[in-house]
Amino acid sequence: MTEEAEILPLTREDPRQISRYAIQGRLGAGGQGVVYLGRDPRGRPVAVKVLRESGLPAPQARARFAREVDAARSVPQAHTAAILDADVLAERPYIVSEYVPGLSLQAAVERNGVFTGNALERLATHTITALAAIHGAKVVHRDFKPANVLIGPDGPRVVDFGIARALESGAHPTSSMLGTPPYMAPEQLNEQPAGAYTDVFAWAATMVFAATGRPPFGQGPFAAVAHRILNASPNLDGVPAPLRDVLERCLAKDPAERPAAIQVLQSLIGHGTVVEPESWQAPTEPARRRTGLLVGAVSAALVVLTACSVAILRYASSGDGEPAASRHTGPAASQHATPAASQHTGPAASERTGAAASGNAEPGATDPAEQADPADPEDPAKPRNRWPLGEGSGTQAADSAGEAKLLLHVGAGWDTRPPAPGRNALLFDGVKGYAATEGPAPVDPARSFTVAALARIDRLPAASDFAAVLSQDSTDDVFSYTLQNMHCTAAGKPDRFCPGAGSYWAFSVHETGSVDAERAVAATAAELGTWARIAAVHDREAGEIRIYVNGRLEGIRTLTNPVRPASGPFYLGRATYAGPVDFWPGAVADVAVWERALSDEEIGALN
Repeated sequence: MTEEAEILPLTREDPRQISRYAIQGRLGAGGQGVVYLGRDPRGRPVAVKVLRESGLPAPQARARFAREVDAARSVPQAHTAAILDADVLAERPYIVSEYVPGLSLQAAVERNGVFTGNALERLATHTITALAAIHGAKVVHRDFKPANVLIGPDGPRVVDFGIARALESGAHPTSSMLGTPPYMAPEQLNEQPAGAYTDVFAWAATMVFAATGRPPFGQGPFAAVAHRILNASPNLDGVPAPLRDVLERCLAKDPAERPAAIQVLQSLIGHGTVVEPESWQAPTEPARRRTGLLVGAVSAALVVLTACSVAILRYASSGDGEPAASRHTGPAASQHATPAASQHTGPAASERTGAAASGNAEPGATDPAEQADPADPEDPAKPRNRWPLGEGSGTQAADSAGEAKLLLHVGAGWDTRPPAPGRNALLFDGVKGYAATEGPAPVDPARSFTVAALARIDRLPAASDFAAVLSQDSTDDVFSYTLQNMHCTAAGKPDRFCPGAGSYWAFSVHETGSVDAERAVAATAAELGTWARIAAVHDREAGEIRIYVNGRLEGIRTLTNPVRPASGPFYLGRATYAGPVDFWPGAVADVAVWERALSDEEIGALN
């Protein structure tokens, strides 16, 4: 049974009504303001935070403050308490959020003892899920701490996300350092820019508190705590492995060395044994610490992935815009986000342990398009274009589903190591080789479509950080979309979508009116010399792009604008950006294009 926080009676100074919300009691108070239990006009309970005048931005900055709060309202409900209403320009500014009956994590540990075993695993998985969704909506919490995690009847909920950032956005110069000292990251103490990596540090410190009853750098005077955060190693005694290893990476002094929230989630769900999902239950009495392995991490993952996993990934890739309306019903994905609603940036590829595709496709399996009757135009599995690339010789490749044959250009030839006996593939030199259609583009990127191919990257590209399996030109001498491999040296380097060091599959598009590509990046690193079936979906109705590796959903990116229309050719082995770029150093086989968004099940059947 969930323990509820004490509701204190109202004082003489407390309001009885805030806008349309009747105020019934006090839930708590802090530096930002007072939180009340309220009722909306329908009688439903809500949490009403009335902000302190002293903590508000200067009047000229209130409009920006309001925009920051609006951004926080777009965060999907993935283990978060939704922001329902706000008016920060009112005489008495307020923010209304979903009421979560339950103790804060701070109070739960103080009252009942530390979290252990499955309870700790679920706490870690659910809260990092929330953080991935928050980051996917381009919101930074900036004050993640035990007091901002509520233990509700359906599990932990993260609250107050984006409020610290909103306050900071218009803060006076003397109040620019916001946060709670034991959970602040080094960059905050140095008054450097804070970002999603700052939240990851605070999340890890909060999980150490949940597991041990103390923050990793201790308590005490601000100067002493700050010194330890900046100079000392975290005290992780009592934190069980493998969670301990994950938290240690998250507590790195250098923000660039910390994983992104979605990658932390992938690390957590990659350990342990799959068991049946359990209902949430926080500790209700002092618990003895356990020092064994986390044996049920995927138990928590199943709760997350069955309820809101696609939501997490949709936003964990730092996506823009409102949550998409559609829901996926296929295999659960392991970000990135965040990330990312249905709701997807990190450690080196060698450190990834999530349950993900190895890159070993099963190219001999039959997919729906092979079973379809080519003469039946109503067959939903039939692609518009398909290039089996079975010729094995010559300078052309036939389109078995349409009429868009591919012409091979210098540097493209037939592979001597095809994906399976009796099959063929095109091999590209990674310097100038490619194949292209003669006629108009196969699909209209402004509408939903799916592309898929078997791909093998043999070496890292010499002249670029990207290599294109396939692409289609837009009307402005840049690609409309491309299915590619992206080589990253670290999180955010050299591209802002890089999840960490490694070589990653990505589906990139140019939105109308933008020269910056939006990318859905696969969660797992690609393996050189290994065939993988890569599929990418532009789901116009859902307003997102998705990437799949060997039938598994691995990345989602929410779009705010339509994809650029296309009029140029369809390419294999290169892309266009003010000229030919990103030549493919490897092989490609069995390429297909559909004029609709395939479902998760259909993508899975391609293997």
